[in-house]
Amino acid sequence: STMSVSFSDSNNHWAKDSILQLAQREIIQGYPDGSFRPDRAVTRAEFAAFLYAAFSERETVHAPIQFEDVSDTHWAFKAIQIASQAGFVAGYPERLFKPDLPISRGQAIAAIASGLHYPIPEQPGTLLAQYFDDAQEISDYATSTIAAATQQRLVVNYPQIRQLRPNHSLTRGELAALLCRALRIYSVPDAYIVPAPPSATDPDSSIIISPQFSRIENYSEGLIRVLGEKSGFMEAKVQWAILLQSSQFPSTNFSEGLA
Repeated sequence: STMSVSFSDSNNHWAKDSILQLAQREIIQGYPDGSFRPDRAVTRAEFAAFLYAAFSERETVHAPIQFEDVSDTHWAFKAIQIASQAGFVAGYPERLFKPDLPISRGQAIAAIASGLHYPIPEQPGTLLAQYFDDAQEISDYATSTIAAATQQRLVVNYPQIRQLRPNHSLTRGELAALLCRALRIYSVPDAYIVPAPPSATDPDSSIIISPQFSRIENYSEGLIRVLGEKSGFMEAKVQWAILLQSSQFPSTNFSEGLA
């Protein structure tokens, strides 16, 4: 049974669904007073702790770093070690991690893309300029990884889809939305995901979906038979179907007529 979670201060927040999805999976927690504080900035130590909870299974890619400013009694010591070993976060020169420094949106997006090994697009600068009006504010070191994150539809911008705000502090609500995108939990409204899908009202828009079936046959009135890696029957009026690639999510009620 999924435990029911709600936070007193997040019911009207744009990232409410992401916050609840992660809370149900015990990836995030609120504060003792029943709040989540979705607009509060996330420190680098907190970011590592969120990553550790979300991606505890990641393999390590390099040896642990002993950061001068994170002792083994620090509350996030283990999370920072694991997150840095898995390639999500790096420190600053002189082996500093700066655990209490707020993490920026650009740093956080780059970190997730690095740790998940997203492939780098061919012309990262061009791609970023295409989607973000403030692309020139992205640090050089993060250009390729943020472009990779954009291509993988990780990036969530609210309220303005074309404003990345890479140097603004990341909030707890924004982090919840990013983690849901990274974990392929479908909780973020399409309107905030970059790149936004083509508008249905635009006659030139087209959505490209890789072929799901190798053959479609008429079967009986109103039904077609589909064959391929996955086979089955579909209503003939269905114009396209998306098959989730993963089986790890339980079938939960989603919205009217959809699971």
